[in-house]
Amino acid sequence: MSHWIMEYLGQPWTPEQNCYYWFRKIMVEQFGRDGLPPNMVVSEKGSARVAMRELTSEAVRGYGWIQTETPCEGDAVLLAEGKRSSHIGVVACIKEKLLVVHARKNTGVVLSDARALKANNLKIMEYWKYENIL
Repeated sequence: MSHWIMEYLGQPWTPEQNCYYWFRKIMVEQFGRDGLPPNMVVSEKGSARVAMRELTSEAVRGYGWIQTETPCEGDAVLLAEGKRSSHIGVVACIKEKLLVVHARKNTGVVLSDARALKANNLKIMEYWKYENIL
């Protein structure tokens, strides 16, 4: 398979290279979307939720993102473990199928379909599209 995701799959998750780090890196390198808030270091407990609350706040609109019901390649996907958003990934389209590229602590950067997300207790909460309406 020749797709932009290949250079990211298998890369490690670390507190400095967390889900948001990989989301932001992909946005810059693959989609030219620089201008996102800087990386947020995620400890083992709690701060991932703080980071996601920041990303889902009104401030996100100030970076040119709007919520969408029709996701496509390169959109942000906010995921939850339980009821609160605590994880972020990027939508990838492969053979017309929407998948999620994201980084997890024990697996690093992976590509997940809906079944894999569910098996890992992750639920898609929202999709965000970059509109650069600024």
